[in-house]
Amino acid sequence: MDVIGVGIAIIDVIHEVAAYPEGISPCSSIRSLESRKCRGGNVANALVVCSQLGSRCRWLGVSTDPEKDSDAAFVHNDLAAYGVDCSLASIETQGNMLRATGSRTIIHSRDLVELSYEAFVKQLTLYRGELQDNENHATWFHFEGRNLGATEKMMLYVRKEMPTAKISVEIEAIRNDWVSAMK
Repeated sequence: MDVIGVGIAIIDVIHEVAAYPEGISPCSSIRSLESRKCRGGNVANALVVCSQLGSRCRWLGVSTDPEKDSDAAFVHNDLAAYGVDCSLASIETQGNMLRATGSRTIIHSRDLVELSYEAFVKQLTLYRGELQDNENHATWFHFEGRNLGATEKMMLYVRKEMPTAKISVEIEAIRNDWVSAMK
């Protein structure tokens, strides 16, 4: 079975501090005891787990060119090290990879666009071309529920074009009316 994860892959920059910084002002500072960076993002993490369990996994998200952007290269190389194929990524010429910093204090500081419905359809067309005559190949699409409008259209497109595909959606925070979207 192919597992196609639709969502973001980010770089988590993790700073370990002695205590959560309470009441700091813009001119104050705090020391980091240790820092490290690792690949993150709900879909990216789920794909790594599925790959470790033996599934063929592919990431379909937005990225800058890993040949030109070291952050994109870091994410692509890390996913590849776990057997996740990034060839379905929609490559943007501008923008930056997103980063998350701190201890569950998440700051998205880079301006990479969300995956559009149009980019999704383009990349899915490439994937379906790879399948050629094997349209009944088992495929599971796992969506990160970030953008209700686009995600709903993507799921409906999959249901229409690949009716045997399994679809799941991960909703981390209720910002939209997902119940209505699922009807």
